[in-house]
Amino acid sequence: MRILCIDKHETNAGWGAECFLGEALEAAGVSPRHLDYERHRGRVAAALQAEPAFRDVDAVLVQRGTGYVFPPRVLDAFRVPRILLLTELVTRARALEPLLRSGRFEHVFVRTPACAAALVERGWVPADAVDVFLSACPEPYLREGATPPEEDAKDIDVLWVGSVLPRRRRILDELARTVPVTEAAAFGAEMVALVRRARVVLNLHAEERLDTETRVYEVLGAGGFLLSEPLSAESPFEPGRHYVESASPSALGQQVRACLADPERRNTIAAAGHAEVRARHTYAARAAQVLAALQTLSKTRPPGRNAVDLGTLQAAAVHEHKRARQAALLAPLRRAAARLRGR
Repeated sequence: MRILCIDKHETNAGWGAECFLGEALEAAGVSPRHLDYERHRGRVAAALQAEPAFRDVDAVLVQRGTGYVFPPRVLDAFRVPRILLLTELVTRARALEPLLRSGRFEHVFVRTPACAAALVERGWVPADAVDVFLSACPEPYLREGATPPEEDAKDIDVLWVGSVLPRRRRILDELARTVPVTEAAAFGAEMVALVRRARVVLNLHAEERLDTETRVYEVLGAGGFLLSEPLSAESPFEPGRHYVESASPSALGQQVRACLADPERRNTIAAAGHAEVRARHTYAARAAQVLAALQTLSKTRPPGRNAVDLGTLQAAAVHEHKRARQAALLAPLRRAAARLRGR
């Protein structure tokens, strides 16, 4: 099977979820052909025209998060099954609403049950055409996590890895008054190495709303012990078994001290969390979920010999070019208006 993946494979090279999912699809015998919509900002349709391999496909997988919003009509040229993988919460994806309500996708994957319910309630996607697509842990993290680190090798008491947004800043500053906290912005091998040096790894939400961040899967997959705020409803992990949960930021310091004092419990929980991720939350499992959806769609809409209507694609390229030129002309006016509003 040949899948056109419209994502940020080049922009996020080496660490993005689309890279890990692409590798898992290849391992499953699929030939993914990636077009980076951010790199081809304003000319996605033209890039599809220029590369024959992008048009010789059996399905289209659009993996969308932040970045350039290409016109939905770009997809009208494709006569093969089309799937959307939305990596942002529906409530945060306001710019993508034209794509979500366009009816261009036979199946949509979203992050949470609440996101699925929102799409169905708004009438944008039928209930039988939307599924929850959980995060996953990359294989390199799992390989490192398979061997538990020695307790003597852990030289970091409490670790935070990630961006420090205002809410997190307040919590970390309060915690640091009573226990030492190491902060780092890292991913990939650097993140894994830090996690394996830490006795306690924190997971804090960026906002007051609950979430199950990708960090949760990565820390557990790397063999780390996780202390987290309560996770959102779609979390597949059990507090007290796979990780430890702190009921509130005010209780975090007490929880940290209790965890630091009990290495046996920490190591037992970290091992259980790692085993759960390895068994059920790999990118191989997520690739299987995508392929299962495509198999179902292929029964009702088998791919034809001509996957793309070239005339429709040409019209989409012209439309996108005009829209990009208009946006470029209006950009200085918008910046000036923003400056005036900021005064």
